[in-house]
Amino acid sequence: MLDKVELIKKKAEELGNNLDFWMKKLGNKTGINEQFLPWIKKKYPNQIGSLNYESQKKYRRFLREEIKNMANGAIENKAFNFHELPQVLNSQRFIEYAEKYILDKEIEKKNQLTEVKYWYLYFLEIGTIQEKCPKLGRGVLVMHNKKHVTLKIPDNDPINDYEGEFSQLNSHVGFFDLDTLEKDENNKPRIIKKLHVKIYFGTLEDEIIIGSYNTYDKRIYTGALVLERIKDESLLNNEEKLNQKVMFLSRRENSIEFFDNVHISIKSYLSSKLKNIRQAPKTIVQNKAGLESFVESEFEKEPSINDIENRFLELEKPIAFIAYPQKSLKDREDNIEIKNFITAIPSKIEAWFNKEIDVFTEGSFEADPARTRPLKTLKFLEKSRYFIILLPETDRISYSIIQLGWALKSSKYILLISEKETISQRLEKLTYVNSNFLIENISFESEKDREKILTVIYNFIEAKLD
Repeated sequence: MLDKVELIKKKAEELGNNLDFWMKKLGNKTGINEQFLPWIKKKYPNQIGSLNYESQKKYRRFLREEIKNMANGAIENKAFNFHELPQVLNSQRFIEYAEKYILDKEIEKKNQLTEVKYWYLYFLEIGTIQEKCPKLGRGVLVMHNKKHVTLKIPDNDPINDYEGEFSQLNSHVGFFDLDTLEKDENNKPRIIKKLHVKIYFGTLEDEIIIGSYNTYDKRIYTGALVLERIKDESLLNNEEKLNQKVMFLSRRENSIEFFDNVHISIKSYLSSKLKNIRQAPKTIVQNKAGLESFVESEFEKEPSINDIENRFLELEKPIAFIAYPQKSLKDREDNIEIKNFITAIPSKIEAWFNKEIDVFTEGSFEADPARTRPLKTLKFLEKSRYFIILLPETDRISYSIIQLGWALKSSKYILLISEKETISQRLEKLTYVNSNFLIENISFESEKDREKILTVIYNFIEAKLD
């Protein structure tokens, strides 16, 4: 019995000392820091009554009385339910919130602007149908102070200027509310575009911050973005030099040297249209019937060159993925020439185009675990411009057929070369609705046919090359 009383007494003393510490840390001449209770009211609105300064003084007196009673042997039954007492629970809650409040204030202090902050703002730009290829947009975001933020982004105008302010929702989430203005007929500014940028960060000193944006003008767009701190001191406070950094970047533009200087992680993060851009449809859907009609029209839309080009940002060289039935080739000891011919095609492609194309096959992933390799090849297909599948006559169901389905779904440039009558008529009919899917029925048996296959592959790649 005595051991339990001593344990409770020790806990009461620790809690009392802890309560003293945090009351002093938050205290001032008028009691609890005047910012603490509003902070609690905002974060924990149902707790404010039990966490004011007078309540804490009462709890502290209660703890002292309990300790005194236990020391004098005047033990009440409630002492053995010490951890359940409301005074104890409220004291513990006060300490918990005080710790969170101090941590919040420390983070807020770190994020207070002591100097102008500069970032590159990167986003994926799809471009027009005529341009075909997506690009990496790079703007310059400058936070002069939280109430004065400017952003320049590349556009057809050629540069869009935004102004606005920065607000924090909490210690890690903030947003920029930005407008681009023009003068009306009365020479008064009016908003023509709005841009809302939300970011998630540790501190504003972070090298990289990721977030999302929403634009509001004639259409509604939303997408992902990356902020990169500008550390080059020669650019800071130099508006002319900063404006020169505002541009669209891609390997297909004249800006290849600039594109290659962007860190690969930024390009990879923003490379997929599917993951990084959403836009409200041009169609105004007013009722369920209208929505149903819109869904059907989207479902029936045929793949196009624009679907392919706008799918993803090519990070480095164009990629050609070559698929063929691996197991069947290994088992075809009756014709080693076909096996050697097919496995030599990747190196021939690289030689033809002076290694300006990267070529991958299933064998490129042999170092990966066998369990995850099949799915990894499918994921890698998303980064490829070309998918070439070679199907000599086989009596096995090949995984390359699954890859073909994935490539069709991803709107790739697809070339299928097969023995005659190897593929079904329904598969052949896909070429009628997908102009980017080419099927050639050529035998793999003779030297002449194999030369023809090489010519078809070369022409297929060359026609879709920059």
